[in-house]
Amino acid sequence: MVPKTILIIEDLIDLADSLEDILTLKGYRTLKTLTGKEGLEAALHQKPDLILLDLRLPDMDGVELLKKLLTDTWGQTAKVLFLTASDFSSESAPELNIAEEDIIHKSRCGIKDIVSNIERKLNTNQDNTSD
Repeated sequence: MVPKTILIIEDLIDLADSLEDILTLKGYRTLKTLTGKEGLEAALHQKPDLILLDLRLPDMDGVELLKKLLTDTWGQTAKVLFLTASDFSSESAPELNIAEEDIIHKSRCGIKDIVSNIERKLNTNQDNTSD
């Protein structure tokens, strides 16, 4: 079985490295970028199974990156989880239709919680593909 690919777009290098390490140990293939521009390019080129997207990046915020991603046909169906240290909620950008359960608040969870959310998101709609 081919491992699922997760793109980590996170500017905090320690967090990005920790996520990369634990996801690799769990059998995932990982890609990592530290800026929004690099992350958007990697997403569109590599088409990962899931994008873990920090909302505060040095060159563009995650909302702007998501808007650009949604202009691409593949990007419209991409699975994205959002990492934030702010009080961002699904109501912060209603036009993007972000589900509250897809927003991970860094201050409220640890690495294991992030991995659990990744596994939940990757398994979403998986059973509906045979219809």
